[in-house]
Amino acid sequence: MSTSPQSFDNELRLGLAMNGGIALVLYQAGVAHEVLQLVRGAGVYDEVINKCEVTPILDIISGASAGGIAAVMVGHTLATEGDFDEFHKVWIVDADVAKMQYGSTTEPKSLLATDGLINAVKRVFLDQKQNAVKNNIVNPVDIELRLCRTDFYGHWMESTDSLGAKIQVQSQASVVGFDGNDFMTWMPNSEIELNKEKIPRLDRLIAAALETSAFPAAWPAVQDPITKRWYMDGGLWNNSPLDIAVNTVKDKPAFNKTHRALLLVQPEPVIETEDNISPQPTVFQEVSSVPMMGLNGNLWPGIQSLLNLNQRADIFKSIVSDPKSKAYLDDIGCEQKVLAIKQLSSISKENAEPTLLNNVRIQRIFLDNDPWLVGRW
Repeated sequence: MSTSPQSFDNELRLGLAMNGGIALVLYQAGVAHEVLQLVRGAGVYDEVINKCEVTPILDIISGASAGGIAAVMVGHTLATEGDFDEFHKVWIVDADVAKMQYGSTTEPKSLLATDGLINAVKRVFLDQKQNAVKNNIVNPVDIELRLCRTDFYGHWMESTDSLGAKIQVQSQASVVGFDGNDFMTWMPNSEIELNKEKIPRLDRLIAAALETSAFPAAWPAVQDPITKRWYMDGGLWNNSPLDIAVNTVKDKPAFNKTHRALLLVQPEPVIETEDNISPQPTVFQEVSSVPMMGLNGNLWPGIQSLLNLNQRADIFKSIVSDPKSKAYLDDIGCEQKVLAIKQLSSISKENAEPTLLNNVRIQRIFLDNDPWLVGRW
């Protein structure tokens, strides 16, 4: 259950990027649970928080594939102040491959049957909803969730170049987003109305979790209740959604003194040899590696985006702290001032409030015990 640590003006805002990777989700669930313990000030973390005089907040989660399911679980647990332990049982018991088999009288739609797993997840969500009602939780949690999914049939994207010519391209990449209000599944009138159809918020969350993890052939494609489009595993185009988390940071306001860190849950990386020469992969290695090829593909672009964000933050801070710049901003009028600050601080949302963020750092979490990393912590 939730505990409330003492609140301080200094905030440590955490972002969690959850990779895809099948059984990796068991490790991710453990990491996510530990982060939940931190932000709730449970156990030894209460002493750490008071000694550092900082308020930890988990406000950004991105996920793909199995990591996307775990991300939805974490978000709902935060919103309801529920218990995360039951989700461990879901992964260990209900996600057992031996239990995900079709009955003899059922026509298979995929290699694995998902009904049992879906019902188990729903059961935990319903228990958490009851906890929220019991504790009279009426305010949404401060959180942004982003899930990668693959649009099976694709969609057209259109833009215009500097010469006015239209550019059209078909894309299967899709990101679905949720905020604190979307997790208020226990509140009255929590349905989403679409074309006279009422869609419960919980059903939309569960659908999104299935969409991001529907690996081809293993799980059936999922039709989204809002868009009515068919989606498959988001890891097919972005299995390491670090870049999604970085982009979300850019539009996330923070009004107190804020330190921000992104936690990337990543499996053991490939270690280069001293001479940087590797043996030729076998046919079996080539074929078996295909499902995981996207695992690290988006890491470097994401890191480059983060470095760019930090650079812009440094420029922004130096400009607004300069007396001449401050005087200029005060003279140009409120509307132009807000626009100028938004451009300086990389804010892309039209209605977002400008904010001054401290630089962001990344901490990778490996499956193996890295002695150097452990020593740092």
